[in-house]
Amino acid sequence: DNSIRIFDISNPSSPALIGSTTENSVIIDFTVSGRYAYAGTEGNTFKIVDISNPSSPTTTASISAPAKIYSVSVSGRYAYAVTSNNGSHFLVIDISNPSSPSIVGSISGAGAESVFVSGRYAYIVTSTVIKTIDISNPSSPIVIGSATTGTTPKDLYVSGRYAYVVSRDSSSL
Repeated sequence: DNSIRIFDISNPSSPALIGSTTENSVIIDFTVSGRYAYAGTEGNTFKIVDISNPSSPTTTASISAPAKIYSVSVSGRYAYAVTSNNGSHFLVIDISNPSSPSIVGSISGAGAESVFVSGRYAYIVTSTVIKTIDISNPSSPIVIGSATTGTTPKDLYVSGRYAYVVSRDSSSL
């Protein structure tokens, strides 16, 4: 089942499914901001879903990405996405017009498992590295720093002056 499902949790002891979408491709990651959900798919697609009517969410637009989108983050009028595997990229997507998103900036070779945006910086984790990307000029994002994580990162979160990285080590599975 490839879908985004919306649950009413106003009664915490009894969450109720109230709406869903049906997607053609597996959604790998998504985030919600305002009245839209932003999703990255296994089918190399970035989708915008209008969730303003939770019982009837509808896909507003989609655009092709260079590869599978592994992680999506939204800040203001931009979505940030990372792809990996068959073409690794960091993408800056203008979402100011939800019916017509466009990729306005990218960095090839900067694919990752996860992206997190805080202020004028995006942070990504690759197979062994955390990178800082200056996104103050969305059409020309620039990697300005990096550090080896010492492990295989899966996800990250930034709060204040710290980045928290969750790792996964396949040898311990």
